[in-house]
Amino acid sequence: QTLSVVPADGKQSNVVVGILEDITEQKKMEFRAERDQLTGLYNKVSALSNIQNIMKRYKNQTHVMFVFDLDNFKQINDLYGHSAGDDVLVKMSTLLRSYFRSDDIVARFGGDEFIVFVPCVKDKRVVLAKADLIIEAVRDEISARYNMAQVSTSIGIAYSDMGSSVSSIFEQADKA
Repeated sequence: QTLSVVPADGKQSNVVVGILEDITEQKKMEFRAERDQLTGLYNKVSALSNIQNIMKRYKNQTHVMFVFDLDNFKQINDLYGHSAGDDVLVKMSTLLRSYFRSDDIVARFGGDEFIVFVPCVKDKRVVLAKADLIIEAVRDEISARYNMAQVSTSIGIAYSDMGSSVSSIFEQADKA
């Protein structure tokens, strides 16, 4: 929006002229650019950028990165079809969103790999308990539905140290 004051000529009052611009479409395009189309989670590029900003801002804090990989995911596509595979990816994204805070970074990194970045962690026991809950939820809510595929999730967890980079914490979690 733009506002300008047009001075009066002495006989009239000042006039304010304004221009309003609808940026709804621009906001929608920005949202689509930073999100995975299927799940609505952050995509890899925007997730890494957000994580980097958080790590810079809170460099003296401990952060946690989870890397989730759906085991036997290919079997879902082979046995049940690609729409079932999409359903599993959407279900996994819904599960992850429900187990983490709104300010945690939840992203689909591609294929059947997801990451969650939790900034400023105070108690590492909570992290491990959360991982156990997610393993159980995947078993109860996804594997039970597609039992022939025996889908499960592998979880790698890494904690940041002072001076950790986004790539180093991701590599540690991915290896774990």
